[in-house]
Parts: sequence; C-alpha cells; structure tokens
Amino acid sequence: MPIKAVKRKPTKKILQKSRVRMAPSQRRELILAGAIDYFAELGFTGKTRELSERLGITQPLLYRYFPSKQVLMEEVFEIIFLDSWQKDWDGLLANEALPLKKRLVSFYQQYFEDSFSRRWIRVYLYSGLAGTGMNQKYLKMIRQRLIDPVCIALRTLSGDDKNWGPISDDEREFVWVLHGSFFAYATRKYIFNHETKINFEGYLTRSIENFLDGAKSNYSKLRAVKVPS
Repeated sequence: MPIKAVKRKPTKKILQKSRVRMAPSQRRELILAGAIDYFAELGFTGKTRELSERLGITQPLLYRYFPSKQVLMEEVFEIIFLDSWQKDWDGLLANEALPLKKRLVSFYQQYFEDSFSRRWIRVYLYSGLAGTGMNQKYLKMIRQRLIDPVCIALRTLSGDDKNWGPISDDEREFVWVLHGSFFAYATRKYIFNHETKINFEGYLTRSIENFLDGAKSNYSKLRAVKVPS
C-alpha cells in the first residue's frame, strides 16, 4: 500500500524565504534540495503539489524549473547516485601500487560516508519499488567503475591473470556479493533502524579480508565455469 503524503502547511519562515528574490540557479538548487528530502521521506509517489507547499512556492513555479515530475525525479537520481561518485575513486581502485585490501578498505570507508547514507538508501529503494527504471543507471555505473576493476584485480591476485577473456557474469557476481553485503548493512541501519554496536572500521576490514581469502582459494575456478547454452 503506497504511503500517503501527510499535508503540512509551510512555515512562515519558509514562505518568507521563498519570497526573497533569488537567481534562477539558486532557486533551482533550493527546489532540488527540497525534492531530495521529500522523496527520501515519502518516495516517488509523493505529489509535486505537496512538495511545492513545503518549499513555499507555487506549483507553476516548480514546473517552470522542472517541466514534469519525471524530469525532477531523474535530476534527483542523478545528483544522489551518479554525481556522487568521486573521480578519485577510479584512480584508487586501479592503483596497483597499493594492495587490493588497502584499496577496498579505503574505497568503502569513503563510499559509506558519501553514498550509503539514510537519504541515499531510502531514495534508492523507493525508486526501485516505484519501477522508475533509474536504478539500472546506477547498477551499470557500479559494474563499470567498481565491479569490473575489482574482477581484474582478483585475476591478478589469483596468480593467473592470463587468457581469461572478457569478464564473465560469474566473476561479477563474486564481487557483487561483497558490495551487496555492505548494502544490506546500510539497509538494516537506515530502513529497519537496526543499530549494531560494532567497530565499523574493524567490521569493514574483516569483511574485505574474508572476501579476499575466499577469492585466493576460489576465484581462479571461475575461469573454467561454462555458461549453459
């Protein structure tokens, strides 16, 4: 059953702020920031009319900046998921001068801080449940910029990185298990409010160590896996 939006009257403070003359770019950023918080709270079934009320602006003004709700949703998704990827992470993951363990620990420490937040998790799940199709953009980006580079690094770690051919889905799923475990941790924390009293850095390090220990023993076997015709 979809969550019903609870109507709230915008406070005088917000209304007064909205009446102040703003540059179009500043107004646009204000609408986007409010939309991100709104969709994180109520999901993508939320109404633009209520969003406008919360921002203290008219619905026609909202549509002046974003001609449709779909356009607004897509921009929110771009900001939270695609634009949040830090360019430095590509270099970090590809830096063969660092041990793979150090690369992964450093990456996920930053990724949890920048991406796996309450707002991120809620918007991502709401988007998937609404069937927007936008999640596929994120999954494609993660596959290209995280999963595939780690697969290549694991081939080297296994001691035999020759004659593998294109990266297989079996290899990718091996790495998705690690990424998925961290996503599950964030979901328990931010969706189900299940707090765990752990040393987070220790948890992160142990999870990656266990993953790499398993890779040393089993990753090379994936080269011989035959895909059913």
